[in-house]
Amino acid sequence: MANLQLIVLLMCGLSSSRALPITTSDDTPGSLALDNFPLVDGHNDLPYNLYLILQNKIANFSFDGNLSGDPLFGSSVCKSCFTDLPRIKQGKLGAQFWVAYVACNSEEKNFVRRTSEQIDVIKRMIDKYPDDLQYTTSADGMLDAFKNKKLASLIGVEGGHSIENQLSVLRLYYELGKVVLEMNRLGMMVDLSHVSHNVMSEAIDVSKAPVIFSHSSAFAIHAHHRNVRDDVLAKVTVNGGIVMVNFYSAFIGDGNVTIENVVDHINHIAEVAGVDYVGIGSDYDGVSSVPKGLEDVSKYPDLFDLLKKSNPERWTIANLEKLAGRNFHRVFKKVEENKIANFSFEKNLKEDPLFGSSVCSSCHTDLPRIKQGKLGAQFWVAYVSCGSEEKHFVRETLEQIDVIKRVVDKYPDDLEYVTSADGILDAFKNKKLASLIGVEGGHSIENQLSVLRLYYELGKVVLEMNRLGMMVDLSHVSHNVMSEAIDVSKAPVIFSHSSAFAVYGHHRNVRDDVLVKVKANGGVVMVNFYNVFVGSGIVTIRDVVNHINHIADTAGVDHVGIGSDYDGIKSVPKGLEDVSKYPDLFDLLKEVSPERWTIANLEKLAGRNFYRVFKKVEEVKQQF
Repeated sequence: MANLQLIVLLMCGLSSSRALPITTSDDTPGSLALDNFPLVDGHNDLPYNLYLILQNKIANFSFDGNLSGDPLFGSSVCKSCFTDLPRIKQGKLGAQFWVAYVACNSEEKNFVRRTSEQIDVIKRMIDKYPDDLQYTTSADGMLDAFKNKKLASLIGVEGGHSIENQLSVLRLYYELGKVVLEMNRLGMMVDLSHVSHNVMSEAIDVSKAPVIFSHSSAFAIHAHHRNVRDDVLAKVTVNGGIVMVNFYSAFIGDGNVTIENVVDHINHIAEVAGVDYVGIGSDYDGVSSVPKGLEDVSKYPDLFDLLKKSNPERWTIANLEKLAGRNFHRVFKKVEENKIANFSFEKNLKEDPLFGSSVCSSCHTDLPRIKQGKLGAQFWVAYVSCGSEEKHFVRETLEQIDVIKRVVDKYPDDLEYVTSADGILDAFKNKKLASLIGVEGGHSIENQLSVLRLYYELGKVVLEMNRLGMMVDLSHVSHNVMSEAIDVSKAPVIFSHSSAFAVYGHHRNVRDDVLVKVKANGGVVMVNFYNVFVGSGIVTIRDVVNHINHIADTAGVDHVGIGSDYDGIKSVPKGLEDVSKYPDLFDLLKEVSPERWTIANLEKLAGRNFYRVFKKVEEVKQQF
């Protein structure tokens, strides 16, 4: 089949939009829509100009000044230069795809390296202007930037040649249909701007997610082969995608092209596909001529005003908001949802190209192995790395919580969302996996959860968690914090994935003096399977048994549980290779120590101990 020219979107937000007027008077300017919802422009080639003019050396690039008269970027010397921050603000632009473009005729043919350099210069530009630009990789991130009065800055990679050398996953899926489906699965937008008419049509037929045309116009208005024909526009409607209109004069019309010609393209797409399927993709800084009236990025409001003035019945403020960004936001959200929709948790993933053990050493989990492992309840952890560059810990944690809930929602016959002790038993009775959510790391709450942030002293944090009915999880905190927190807490604490220091002296494991306090507190230590915490050399299931037995010896059989850390670790003991192996551990415990590990005590280890703690945490909450 024909090759796709791909745009790979490298997407990092909490949604919040401004109050929207329901109706407006006829004399209200159309550009009011740009105050209500971010205007999204699907294509801007400023990064390529940075390469051509400055060789990507941007230390002295004054993006915060008006560059229209600049000796390098001014309109008299650079016919493809239209962009700077003052004109962006004047133009009320809300979100911009900065394009990492590399010419197909690059002499070195090292497209991946050059593309990486263009991505890097985009990120450096964003970093240079943190008060004005916000790096964005999600639909809600656009709204977050808009709320912060910054330009949401997304990165687009233009051209299939930019990925051919190194991205083996996409390279292997070389047929059109497989490329499109693989992009759907990875959560990548399929951008069909500038591909052939046949490829447009075939790709839409195959795609399970909405497609975009990030900078294309209407063939029926101007018959350029890169524009979109009506039969494809009709398919865009069915697909739920969007055509974002290009401003390049060569694609818009012949002769003296003006803003009115762009209006004609927008209206035609609205007539054929509908107002829900059209957007803006100017191609500023990537074209050498633009229509009169749209000379640079400051002119977007004029376009929206003209649309409303010329056709107020169609171009209400609500519909202008759709054109500005709501249509694109809807597509973006759908692409994100489709990514999880293509995750096949119901299948054994051991040989999966993304989650298989040969490619993912920290992947151990799927529904078939969960059932084989007789797992009854699982804490799914909303974990955000402490090293996250953007430090948007709360937002990223909420995104992780959201994906957990979406996985649970996707498998209602197998998973049951649980927020109480009795909910665990209900799920077990329903033959479903009780699915709880844990948030790992104090950094995940520091930015926005003011209630806990104000209680910054350890004792106050613990007591506030008691009051809120939150479990105090002390895995991975220091020895002193473990001890002090237990002393303060009025409810039992948990160690959701920790092992015994006396068996293996890793600083993250629990020392005997703390185990004694856990017993007095009524808490539970749930044993981790990570080799690094369990032992040295060749670690086996018997090493885990030793940890369990030591905690049982020191704290008692009422205070030990299982906290494997599967899918968060890269090495596990021999005999505990994945979630299917829990029965082997319980069988071995009973075999090694049948006097201690009666069925009743194995039930405590399995879940009764944790259930007791959960119930007590709920009771303590009621006492405040």
